[in-house]
Amino acid sequence: MLSIYTSAILSHGCHRQTKVATPEDWKKVIWGNPQENKLGRLATALMQMTRLNGHADLFIGTGASKTADGVVEAKAIQQLGLAQIRTGNVPKGINATSWERWLERAILETTSTTTTSELKAVLEICNTKGIQKLYQVSSPWHIPRCFQQAMIVSEQIGTGCQVIPMASAPDIYTAADTVIIEPPHRGDDPQLELPADQQRHALARRMFGVPSKNQQNFALNMSDELHRKGA
Repeated sequence: MLSIYTSAILSHGCHRQTKVATPEDWKKVIWGNPQENKLGRLATALMQMTRLNGHADLFIGTGASKTADGVVEAKAIQQLGLAQIRTGNVPKGINATSWERWLERAILETTSTTTTSELKAVLEICNTKGIQKLYQVSSPWHIPRCFQQAMIVSEQIGTGCQVIPMASAPDIYTAADTVIIEPPHRGDDPQLELPADQQRHALARRMFGVPSKNQQNFALNMSDELHRKGA
């Protein structure tokens, strides 16, 4: 069924059982501190809804985790946002009634368990609904990978939907904490002289194939080797 809108906004989920963040950190990631104009993922998505005058579908992911009482991640995010709105924790000058209405009608994407499957599910819905433009919202440290995964999924499923990344306020990490490794493309890059599977980006990809039981020793060995090489 086609949507009455041509745009949509995805507020990326955040795992409830993250080992890094406390419950307060999770709230910071999702909602931020609107009184200081530091908007979390969901608040940033709702601000974009304001710019579009509510003329967009709002998606919230995912189904990757649950609260202690069994509430799935996307629903927990929606509940947190509604609670914040109803207590007046919104940016100055914002129509809280509109934010509440938009959040109540949000589409909760609860089938996915990863960023990639979240994007696949949402982009497939966008295809079905005739959505032409998707604004994806996440933390500064997370949005680069989100956008990369959106491009990969778009190529795989053949979507005609334009994806536009948007970053929320810094939270448990900053943009500088994320490392991006491109394939070598400058003529003066010595990486070009190496076999393709030994270039930096290929080695980084291979690291993710290290079994969980070996990751700690692998990291220690790699750190020692980097020290020996002067890094």
